[in-house]
Amino acid sequence: NGAWSVQLVHPSFGIGAGVDNIDVKIDAVRWTIRRAKALGLLIAPIYEVADFWRGRHHTRLSELTYADGVYKGRITVGKLPARRFSLEFGDNIASFTDNTSSTKSIDGRRVAFDLILPAGAVIAFEAKVATGGK
Repeated sequence: NGAWSVQLVHPSFGIGAGVDNIDVKIDAVRWTIRRAKALGLLIAPIYEVADFWRGRHHTRLSELTYADGVYKGRITVGKLPARRFSLEFGDNIASFTDNTSSTKSIDGRRVAFDLILPAGAVIAFEAKVATGGK
């Protein structure tokens, strides 16, 4: 569903004397990482996730328009850099152009920047809708 999931593993030894479940916990973490990689999910330390949200907090969209299958607008990054910034459109996107040197990945309706967008940056963009739209 696109939600963030966090896995927290405590270094405990189970319930009762002589119960050692560390190996089970390590195996569960390994399984989770393998499965997440197979699904193409982001695997990142919690401080990177916090940086993502801090950078997004004051980042704003403006001058948004849509006409003839093309979205246009402006992204203004807040006072902190925006890591892994992404946009979600109402239609599948065929191409995305902007005034940064960042490469972008397009996955259906989502466009994600590969570079960290610097604090205060103003980015003009144009997103062309894929044939068939949704």
